[in-house]
Amino acid sequence: TDSFDLLIKVYPDGKASKFAGDLKVGDRVGFKQTKHNIKDDFQYPFDGIKKITMLAGGTGIAPMFQALHPILARQGDEIEEVRLLYGNKSPDDIMLKAELDLLAKEHADRFTVYYVVGEEEFDDRAEEYGFEGGWIDEEKIKRLAFSSKEENSIVWVCGVDAMYNALAGSRNKPLAPGSALKNLGYKDHQVWRS
Repeated sequence: TDSFDLLIKVYPDGKASKFAGDLKVGDRVGFKQTKHNIKDDFQYPFDGIKKITMLAGGTGIAPMFQALHPILARQGDEIEEVRLLYGNKSPDDIMLKAELDLLAKEHADRFTVYYVVGEEEFDDRAEEYGFEGGWIDEEKIKRLAFSSKEENSIVWVCGVDAMYNALAGSRNKPLAPGSALKNLGYKDHQVWRS
């Protein structure tokens, strides 16, 4: 039989996540994939892309973590470097931290992870952990991401609706004036949203 791995964060009041969290090894579950969730325009290998900035919020790390494995496994791959800005409310909320730290250590020449932690936009409590404080915002993208002017560079965003709205203006529409990525000079073809 075929299988696949899932990354699920169980929320105490969540219906689907609580159901999944209560499953035992060997329990069977049916899955359905809806056509609009399959992103034909950005599937590995990413033709012509040399650098990727990943902007992940919370469980938005899941598709990016999945993509990191084939990207980093291929030495001499067309993708030269990946930078991940990973936002969470608290250090305890950071999923896959040990795995991400190991990837950053094993591929230090190609992969850098920046943890951004805060419950508010200007939350500096994360500094005691050596993390960026607050939220993923225009200032952090300008300082830590690949520039919009770099050839063959893209930004990949995955998180909650508020994150899409602040960084791109929406989840599906063209980049909106006043959004962080638009302000930094990124063009629609440079921004992927999952």
